[in-house]
Amino acid sequence: MSAVEKAWMKARESFKAAIVCFRTNNFDSCVSRCYYAMMWAAWVLLLANGYKFQNLKHGTLQRLFRVVALKVGLPDVLSDWMMDAYNLRRLADYNLEAVETVRAQLALSRLDAFLSYIGGMTSHE
Repeated sequence: MSAVEKAWMKARESFKAAIVCFRTNNFDSCVSRCYYAMMWAAWVLLLANGYKFQNLKHGTLQRLFRVVALKVGLPDVLSDWMMDAYNLRRLADYNLEAVETVRAQLALSRLDAFLSYIGGMTSHE
């Protein structure tokens, strides 16, 4: 299995886990899984465009994703969604207040579209 396929599998697994968390009203974990699904999908795009997998800080990965996504013609909003998901994940992981249903639902909706865009660009729908 190629690195692209492995990263896509991780993105899909995190997406499935986010759905399970949402259905069980575990919204903090849902948004965390949403971000990590986006992170792995971002790696799919990078790997498919010649980048080698390496450990990157989240901010570095997000900036690199923005550059590559724009280069290949993906909507700029995907980078914004990824940053929003990162910030929501941090809120969920490091704050006493739980994430609201509506925010988790939005994160899931955006993730679904995010994966569709990446899958369409890399033949992984």
